[in-house]
Amino acid sequence: KGKKRYAKKGTYNLIIDQIEECGEGLIYQEFLKLKDKLSKEGLFDESHKKKIPDFCFDIGVITSKTADALFDIVSTISKRFPLINIKVYHSLVQGPDASKSLIKSLKEADEFNHDCLIMARGGGSFEDLNCFNDEKLARVIYNLNTPIVSGVGHEQDYTIVDFVCDKRAPTPTGAATIITQEKEVLFKTIELYQNKLSINYQANISLFEKKFSDELNRYGFRNFDNLIDKKINDLTLLYNKLISLSPINVLDIKIKDVTALEKRLELFNFNKLMFCFYSDAKAYMPTTSL
Repeated sequence: KGKKRYAKKGTYNLIIDQIEECGEGLIYQEFLKLKDKLSKEGLFDESHKKKIPDFCFDIGVITSKTADALFDIVSTISKRFPLINIKVYHSLVQGPDASKSLIKSLKEADEFNHDCLIMARGGGSFEDLNCFNDEKLARVIYNLNTPIVSGVGHEQDYTIVDFVCDKRAPTPTGAATIITQEKEVLFKTIELYQNKLSINYQANISLFEKKFSDELNRYGFRNFDNLIDKKINDLTLLYNKLISLSPINVLDIKIKDVTALEKRLELFNFNKLMFCFYSDAKAYMPTTSL
């Protein structure tokens, strides 16, 4: 009673003066504007992205401690490469305070020099994931010293974080897969390098053995004793020559020469004296005639 009744299949018209986007449509437009702005600034350039290490042994995970994403990451790493040490940095991953919480956890994790970081969260609506579209958060990620992988939402979900991180994974499980090596693959790689090292080792040993054998057969080694004797004789001759030219020997020779000269002078003076004496004596001798 009192309610208007309308005929079946009736029609009505709406006169619209103004249309404004709201809800997810407005959020998505803001996302596109921020994406375009940061892209022009170079925050998404590949040249600025850090390489994810081939082998990570210590990682930090930024997510909620109660999230399924954390369970997926830990489970995947335990199966693929259980040697990895995992440190969890608890953060809100949804709501108005989530971006600030993520920034705080990121800065804290970056100080611990992990091999790699993972920022993760499970699936949700575009509004649920909107905290990962924060401009300040994007700039903090860009300036990190530690390589970082994003694993936010599902494969079809994209956020600003995915574009600025060094690597994007479609899911938290995918992020754990990116930073780990399969055990079997790792064992095969180790075996391959062992074989290469063994082959190179044997090749080098054979090469050195050949070089050593060639050296032994050279003239110098085959006549080693003769060469040593020759060197000893050469050194002996050189030593004797040096001794003969030493100042002491030269002085001895000079002394001997002076001594011999003195003797000659003494003999010369004696002969001269005798000659004079004989001449004087002869002058006083009487002359006899036969």
